Amino acid sequence: MKHISEFVDVSATVKPEPIKTGFRFLDKTIGGYYPGEVTTLCGFEDSGKTAFVITQINRIAVDHNIPTLLVLDNLNLEIFIALMAAYYCGINTNNIHSVLTSPLYRDSVGEYLEKLKAAPLYIWDEDFFSKEGIKVSAIKDIVKEHNIRTCWMN
Repeated sequence: MKHISEFVDVSATVKPEPIKTGFRFLDKTIGGYYPGEVTTLCGFEDSGKTAFVITQINRIAVDHNIPTLLVLDNLNLEIFIALMAAYYCGINTNNIHSVLTSPLYRDSVGEYLEKLKAAPLYIWDEDFFSKEGIKVSAIKDIVKEHNIRTCWMN
């Protein structure tokens, strides 16, 4: 049996550069994100976890085209995509559901959804496609129309 070092020159292996978070404190503390690592975010209710994740996903997957897998747990995919669009487009609204459907936001959200379509973002939401209802049907159409990739378990 041979060791892997006999086949691969480990000293010549280039270590990947970390992807910066955009927050000096975090980049100094954790050094950024490293390709292939899993990042888990924990915090108290209403501590800004969702807002932080949305800004990071938009920055990493949408702006920089870095493949990203997002696992949604107890968070509705429709709301999450609407929040992503609202944050990216600078839309302030009390009715987050209207972000994807309102003619008022059609142009800016349409441009964002085209960027999202091209982004290497993969969303794991095992409950999404099993739900029924008008809003879920509408978001299913948006997901299909804009080729937003999803993963789910059966």
